Amino acid sequence: MLTTKVVSNKKPPLLSDSESGGSTSQNSNKDLLGKVASSYIKKNAICYLDTSTTVQYMCKYIKEKSTIYSNSIDIIEQLKDNATLDLHLLGGKLNPVN
Repeated sequence: MLTTKVVSNKKPPLLSDSESGGSTSQNSNKDLLGKVASSYIKKNAICYLDTSTTVQYMCKYIKEKSTIYSNSIDIIEQLKDNATLDLHLLGGKLNPVN
């Protein structure tokens, strides 16, 4: 069984990239990084996805049937329509910053 862990401590955006004034170049780099990172998720993998704008870009590229754990409502929200994924939202104490 393959286990993949993608971790970041960066705060996810509250606005879309265009609304937040994010750099187009930076966003395209994050999109590319997200695409590459998603290729490491193989069939039947078990993954933990932390909160991060780069991980949010990764979500649209996850295609393989796998199990995803996350403490991020935003990450789970982006993945919820992907029927190939078994999603688990981790509970715990609310961190209002993240």
